[in-house]
Amino acid sequence: MKYILPILFCAGAVCFAQSESLALAQRHLDNENYEDAMILYEDLVNSLEEVSTSEVSEILYGYARSADELKRSSLARSMISIHLEAFPYSEYTDEMKYRLARLDLEEKSTTEGLLQMNDFLKEYPDSKFFPDALFWVAERFYALGYYDDSYELYRRIIIDYPEHPYVKEARSRQSLIVTRQSDLGTTVEEQQRTENELRLYARSVENLANQHALLLQQLESSTVIDKEFLIGDIQAMLETIQLLERQINSTINSM
Repeated sequence: MKYILPILFCAGAVCFAQSESLALAQRHLDNENYEDAMILYEDLVNSLEEVSTSEVSEILYGYARSADELKRSSLARSMISIHLEAFPYSEYTDEMKYRLARLDLEEKSTTEGLLQMNDFLKEYPDSKFFPDALFWVAERFYALGYYDDSYELYRRIIIDYPEHPYVKEARSRQSLIVTRQSDLGTTVEEQQRTENELRLYARSVENLANQHALLLQQLESSTVIDKEFLIGDIQAMLETIQLLERQINSTINSM
């Protein structure tokens, strides 16, 4: 594959087209017959010196798309990168960047993949692959347990792109989210509020424990009369700490 890029830029070179093979490969691609398309595109890629420069973009695109659809991720990533480098402003640029971002979302870290897909969404809001990108971000949020975020993205697909092939799956996911939240008896926001309450309880217990330690130090150096008042304060504080601990346990058990 190392000879591809030099050939792409050999302006004025005399090339011989293999139009019939390319046309047949494109028909297989249009009919989603990716296995047969892949065989033809692979032959064309291996014979680029016999193809006109104007057809190279079509060949690389078809080869990359076929490889991606057949889940040959490494080859797809390589061909997409070559296409984007050779033809950065072609009619296929948005699709190539979408496919590359989706591969990143599937294969790389969640953060890196989401950043790549977010960059695509910002750069190509009018792309026909925009709803596809929304769907895969929603799927990743769903897998991570961010159900409210994923629900909103599914809703956007359903409302803004009612004819899109992923609408059926988006509705199904929404139903699963509603069922899951109903079974749990809580939304993600309620779960977060509960966690915030636990942090507040823990902070209160920590503050009271520090105050308790100070009172004990004062108790050691106090008079008999002062000690009676301090002991009362310490007992009241211990009761408050015990109450907070019971509230923490109750909150944890209700999660």
